[in-house]
Formats: sequence, C-alpha cells, structure tokens
Amino acid sequence: MRKSFIVLLFILLSAGGISAVFLDQDTAFDTGRKRVVFERATLASLYKDGNIAAGTLRYDTWLLVQGKEIKFAAHTIVMFYPGGTLKAGVPTRSTQLKSGTKALFFKRANRLTFFPTGMVESGVLLKQATLKAGKRMILFQKGTKISFFSDGSVEKGTTVKALNYTAAGSKVVFMGGKPISFWPFGKIRSGYLKEKAELSNEDRTYSFKKGTKVSFYRNGFVDYP
Repeated sequence: MRKSFIVLLFILLSAGGISAVFLDQDTAFDTGRKRVVFERATLASLYKDGNIAAGTLRYDTWLLVQGKEIKFAAHTIVMFYPGGTLKAGVPTRSTQLKSGTKALFFKRANRLTFFPTGMVESGVLLKQATLKAGKRMILFQKGTKISFFSDGSVEKGTTVKALNYTAAGSKVVFMGGKPISFWPFGKIRSGYLKEKAELSNEDRTYSFKKGTKVSFYRNGFVDYP
C-alpha cells in the first residue's frame, strides 16, 4: 500500500500509532470496507494496519452509513474508525439518518459526525424537529447545528421557543433562538436567560441579567463565579 510515489512523513500523532502521510499523487487507500481515492498534495492519516483514519477525498465518493450508500463531497475531509466505520464527512445531498431511534433530515454541505455504532453524533438540521433531552421533548430550529449523546438525547442545539426550567429550586426561562446545552440525563448545562434570574451555587445566590449566558453543574447549581 505504501507506494514509492508517496512521500511518507510518518509523524506519530498518538499512542494509538496513527501516522501522518503526505500524498504527492492521488492515492487509493483501504478504509477497511472499500478502497477510496484521496487527493494529492494533502495529508492523510493511517492506522497501524495501513487503513485510512482521515484524508481529503479526490472525488465525490459513495460511503456506507447506517446500511445505505451516501455520497460525500470531493475535496472535503472524511474520517474513519478502525475497521472502516465512517466517523465524519460532508454529504453532497441532504439526507435522512438516525440518531438513537429517531430518523432526522440533515442538511447537505455540512459536516456530519457519527458514533462508532453509526448513529449521528452531530450535524445541521434540514427541518425543525422535536427531540428528546433526557425525558423532555423540545422543538429545535431548522438550520441549527445539533449534537447528540450516544442514546440519541440532545447534547446541544438551538430551540424554537423559550424553555422553562427549574435549577436548584430557582425558576428560570431560557431564550429561544439561542444555543442551549444539556447534561446526559437532560438537565440544562448552559443557556441564555430570557428574563433576569436569581441563581444559587452551594455558597450563595447571585443575580443575573436578561440575555446572560449561564452554566450549571450536574447538580443544578449555577457555575459561578
């Protein structure tokens, strides 16, 4: 696989033994599932077994995701897990894929990332979608970059409407149209206040102005100062 026309720089990037390789010609590598051509004058990363870890596609390329072939854009970076499961790429067309058990439409020409299971980890929503965050169902904006935990619960996104919440006994309203993030069990990790609020940590209570971005610990106390 290491052809004489490839200039090998072999810089060890991690204890996992991934090596950086400079390509002076368009070059085909195994992903572990198929051979893919990568672009000249770019860097590629290889696993110890010689399979590709990351590189820049020379052509629009069909790759298997969740049991179906999806075309990923030429001249964009794709990444793979060991064994060939896709880790990240930029699709040429908007496409429907699953996160957890929910099928969603994701916008073309924006990076998608995937868990080793093949479920979507992050992407840009093509349409509004009602999604779970812990036990709550929340409406998220179309065009928002959204990320998920491995069970399909939302980690971060932009809501359509204001969101009422109780943090360590304090009533809080978060702005719609602004990014909001969650802990894995659905409690809010950070967001923007729609109204002024009195929020506490373990020591004291603080006053926050409307529009302030606030963050919380897992136990609901405000992360301040």
